[in-house]
Amino acid sequence: MYAAARILKGHGKSRTMRSHAHSCFGRTEETTPPLRHPGSLSEHQNAFRPSVYGRESYKRCKMQSFDIIIIGGGIAGLTAAIYAGRAGRKTAVIESNSFGGVLNDYEEIENYPGIGKRKAIDLAAELRIQAQASGATFIAAEVSGCSKTGNGFTVYTQTDLYSCRSIIIATGIKRKTNPMFDKLLGHGVSYCATCDGFFYKDKTVAVYGSGYTALDDALYLSGLCKKVVLLCPKNRFAASDTLSALMSAPNVDIHYNATVTSLSADSILSGLEYMVKGDSVPIKIPAEALFVALGYSNSSSLINGLTLTPSGAIQTEQGVRTSLPGVFAAGDCTDTPLRQAVTAAAQGALAASFASEYLNK
Repeated sequence: MYAAARILKGHGKSRTMRSHAHSCFGRTEETTPPLRHPGSLSEHQNAFRPSVYGRESYKRCKMQSFDIIIIGGGIAGLTAAIYAGRAGRKTAVIESNSFGGVLNDYEEIENYPGIGKRKAIDLAAELRIQAQASGATFIAAEVSGCSKTGNGFTVYTQTDLYSCRSIIIATGIKRKTNPMFDKLLGHGVSYCATCDGFFYKDKTVAVYGSGYTALDDALYLSGLCKKVVLLCPKNRFAASDTLSALMSAPNVDIHYNATVTSLSADSILSGLEYMVKGDSVPIKIPAEALFVALGYSNSSSLINGLTLTPSGAIQTEQGVRTSLPGVFAAGDCTDTPLRQAVTAAAQGALAASFASEYLNK
C-alpha cells in the first residue's frame, strides 16, 4: 500500500462519490474490455474499446474535451492534476470512489516528507483543494473503457464520454485479502511492511504470502524485528537472492504449505494459528503483527494494448511512459519497486510533465 500510515481503519464498504449529472441514456449493464497483447500503436486503432453501451448510445451525449484526462484520484492522480494544471493544460480527474484514494482508509500518515504526523484524510483533502486551485475538473464516475480517435482518445464512463489528447492512468491496485484479516486492520494486521514495520521493532511478527513481496517484506522486517515467521501457503518460493538471504538469517523461520486459519486477539493481535497441508492439528504461534502479502489485482484492463508485467502491473519506461504513445501511468498501478505516498506523488508529477511535453509534439 503506497500510503505510509500508522493505523489502518477497518475496511467496511467504501465511501463512494456519485456524479449528480443525469445520464443521457438508460442504465445498462457494464463490462470491462478484455486485455489484448501489446504491440505498436498502429495496431491499436481498435484495441481501445468503448464500454458495452456502444457508440450509438453515446451519440446523444455532449462530449466534453480536455487536454489531459487522469483516471484515478489518489495521490498520484491528484499530484498529476496539480502539475498538469500549472502547465496550463485543461485537465480532468475521473474517480469512481473517494478522491484521495487509499488515504481515505488510513488514520494517520507519518513518513511523508515535511509534514510529520497528520490525519491521512486531511492530506487527501488538501491535495484535492490544491489540484482544484490549479484548474482541474473533478468527475465522480467509473471509467469503463477508452478508444483511440484521430489524434487523441475518447474516455467512456457509465453515463458520459470525454475526449482528450493524452491519458494518465493512476488507478492504483486492489490488495487480495479476506474478511478474517480485515477485521484486525490497524490492530496488528497490515498490508505494508515498509509503512508499518517500524512500529514492531524488536517484536515477533509473521508474514503471510508466497510471492516476491512476501520475501521482500520478510527480509525488510528481519532488520527490525526480534523474530519473523514467514508462512508460505505453497510448497516453495521461487529461487532468488532474497530467499537465500532469508534462509541464512538467524531470526527468520520459514514454513511451507502453511495456511493461516485464525487470528488471536482481544482488540489487538496477539497470535495466530496456521495449518500445514496434510496435518490435522493447527499450529499456534505468538505474533504481535501479521503482514499480509497475497498479491493484488490491477485496473490496467481499462486500456487494451498496454505492456504488463507478469503480476499485472503496467510496465513503464522512465517510471511513467507506457507502451502506448500518449498514455502515461503513475502510482501503484505501475511496475514501481516501492509503493509509498511519496513515490506516487513523484510519479504523478513526472507523468504530468511528460504528458504536457507530448502535447507539444
